[in-house]
Amino acid sequence: MTKLSATHKGLITGGIMVLASVCMFYGLKLELNGPNQLVVIGIFIAGILWSLLSLRQTSGDLTFKNYFSEGFKTFIVMTLIIVLYTAVFYKLNPSILEAAIKETETLVAKQGDKTPAGIAANSEKLRSIFMPMTISLTTVTYLAFGAITSLIGGLLLRSVKR
Repeated sequence: MTKLSATHKGLITGGIMVLASVCMFYGLKLELNGPNQLVVIGIFIAGILWSLLSLRQTSGDLTFKNYFSEGFKTFIVMTLIIVLYTAVFYKLNPSILEAAIKETETLVAKQGDKTPAGIAANSEKLRSIFMPMTISLTTVTYLAFGAITSLIGGLLLRSVKR
């Protein structure tokens, strides 16, 4: 049996993350940004740990650099997949953005300190920055989780003797 590379593990885990997201949103009708996102983040972390633990089993004396590099190769691929999924998801579901804009317009109108023209301008501004902001936030979030998981996992595995 051939050993899966970190990239392949990232592809497999990224696919599972997308599948879980699709099942939770379309199948189970769960909220988009609810606690169910912890499942996707858990899968992400598990993918990195899978990569680190399998490296430990197949290699001899490893340094922190070896572990972090393996985790990095894995989480970069998973992050790319989930960011691409996020972009496609919001392009296919523009009603989510429109619902958020309507909610924002209602809240701003209740405050009473904006004119209808100001509310409309605010809505257009939100519409124009939504995708870049969402993509950026998703990227930074998953890169941070990946780096922290690789860091902690690498330090723990390096310090624990077999």
